[in-house]
Parts: sequence; structure tokens; C-alpha cells
Amino acid sequence: MSNGGAAANASSSENELEDLECLNFPGDIDWSTTLVLRCDPKGSPYNIGDVISAFHVVVRRNEVFNLGPTFLNHAFTLSFKSVFAMEGFIKFMGSPKMSKGIKVKGHPCTITRVPSKYVTVRVRHIPLEVDTSHIVSALKKYGTVVKTELVKNNFRGWFHVYTSERKIDLYLKSNVKVSDLPYGIEVKGLYGSVYVEERNPKCLNVTIRDTKLIVVKERIASFTKRSILELNHSSAFRTFFVNKDCNSGYSILYEQVVNVLNAVI
Repeated sequence: MSNGGAAANASSSENELEDLECLNFPGDIDWSTTLVLRCDPKGSPYNIGDVISAFHVVVRRNEVFNLGPTFLNHAFTLSFKSVFAMEGFIKFMGSPKMSKGIKVKGHPCTITRVPSKYVTVRVRHIPLEVDTSHIVSALKKYGTVVKTELVKNNFRGWFHVYTSERKIDLYLKSNVKVSDLPYGIEVKGLYGSVYVEERNPKCLNVTIRDTKLIVVKERIASFTKRSILELNHSSAFRTFFVNKDCNSGYSILYEQVVNVLNAVI
């Protein structure tokens, strides 16, 4: 492995993983804190003792990660206690000190990050009166819903009260990426915002140039697939922007737009 090779291999895309794809399924390993060591198949068979010997001269393995077998004889898992520890190891493997990489039984090995298809989605602003099954139906096109959970309040004295937020564990389809998930969904005529930890929130960069809010309405109408006519008849929508500086640009979080749309449409 050349200098920086570990970092490069750790960012391999899913279609480059070849036989490692069979290792990526839910309920087995937490891939957010796990790397895969892939040895040269030509050197098989391998055992854990061979790998331990290879790492012994490099790092105190027991203090860094746990080594485990996989369904493949030439692949092993490196499970870390935290994402921070894993990222530190990747950085270490990309340092000049490790320019020659890791060799097991004299064969070069690669260290790969396996992209997880298991994500946690938070759907907000859909009232509790709307059954969660409708939200599940809206997300089925992106993958399999493994678990749903209503989120309770964080405020003292209100811990027993449920909010309008749902926490959903979703296993993505093979052809779906996190970036393909929508920022909002419509359920029973109501808009809900979709938040995914692995993705930055959606912002609408707008500038108000006149009192009719034409620019804002065009942006939001196209984004939410609502008609300009619906927005024009909404006094509450205009009130949302009444305190904004009409000559400056600013960003509006999609969640803010959702709140307004649900209140006035």
C-alpha cells in the first residue's frame, strides 16, 4: 500500500468492492466503525494468526481494534470502538511511516471502508394523528423500513410527551444512495421534512426584491411542487418574511418552509 493508499482505499465506492459486497447487510456488523482488510486471494488460505503477526510490528492491535473473520477467507474485519478511532487509524495508515502498507504472508493487503446501506431517517412536522404507516409507504421506494419510533420531548417535565418527529431505520436499496433521499415528503396533504445524519440540511438561497415575494415563491413553488397561486393567497406565508431585510440574500432551511406550508395550505 503506497503512502495515502489506506485513505484512498477507505473511500472506495460500492461498485469497486466486488466480492466484499456480500459482507454488507444489516444486523451483522456496525459498518460505521468497521473497516475490511482484504488480502491477496492468491495467498490463501489465511487465518487470523497471520493477520495478527502482520499488524504486531505496526500497531498494538488490542488497543486499537478487534479483528474478526468474514465469510471470505481472504477478508477480515477491523472493528473500532468509535468513528473517531477508526478515522485516526485511517490517517495513521496514510502517513509516511506506513508508506509500504501492510503485508500478510508476504502479500500486500488493502484496507477498505464498506459503505453502509443502513441509515437513520428523521421525519418531522407530520402530526401524530397521521399514522406512521403512511410515512413508511412514502419511503418504500428508497428501501426497506426496518424500525419506526416516535420521538419524545427533551424538555424537563415533558419527557413523556411525544413530538411530531419520527425516527425511522431504513435499509437502502442497492441502487439508492443517501443523496437520493428526498428532503421532504408529502403525506395526506401535509409536508414533512426528511433529515438524514449523513447529509447536510437543504437550504434555499433566496433574495427578496419586492413586496410580492416573487423570487421566494418561484423558488419554493418549484421545490415543493406547489403552485404560485396557492402561495399568493397565503397571508401567513407573507408574514413569515415580514421581518426580513428585503435587500439582502439569506438562506431558508427547508424545515422552515415546511412549517409555513403546513400552516397556510
